[in-house]
Amino acid sequence: MGQGETVLILGAAGGVGLAAIQVAKARGARVVAAAGSAEKLAIIHEAGADEAIDYSVESLRQRASDVTAGHGFDVVVDPVGGDAFDAAVRSVAWGGRYLVVGFASGRIGSLSANRALLGGFSLIGVYYGKFREQEPGRAALLSSRIESLYEAGLVKIPVGRIFPLENAVEGLLLLENRRAIGKIVVAMS
Repeated sequence: MGQGETVLILGAAGGVGLAAIQVAKARGARVVAAAGSAEKLAIIHEAGADEAIDYSVESLRQRASDVTAGHGFDVVVDPVGGDAFDAAVRSVAWGGRYLVVGFASGRIGSLSANRALLGGFSLIGVYYGKFREQEPGRAALLSSRIESLYEAGLVKIPVGRIFPLENAVEGLLLLENRRAIGKIVVAMS
């Protein structure tokens, strides 16, 4: 995600999504953020998104075409999978990158190889634990860059709610019902 690129962030009101909005903006990208309610759209606008898509009531694919003038997205950040994956994977620009971060929807998206061939884009798995294990030098460098953005006040930790350990189930239910905004934190003491 860099200067002049247009980035689509799915699940943008969650912890990963809010962090991705901030990092993309700090790096000079135009951010289109998607979430599933009017309340969540207000949060992602507040976080700095340039455009917002409510995929509970709008066609993600049509809005993607509209906001990119048919060009598509240079980068898609996807912690959601499922139906959002199915729509967004058809909205990647030639030479773009589709970052698979997770499957919050509960369904892992499936990609026919011809989609990548015809679209000329890369599908990239983003699994930080494995990345840190396989490429510790690069992981440390990228972590220090994120820390610099944090220290400069360009990125804030998107904590939505904090639950004491005895109420952890309440936090998990917010996640399960896709009502969480930001990171859900369970305090151990």
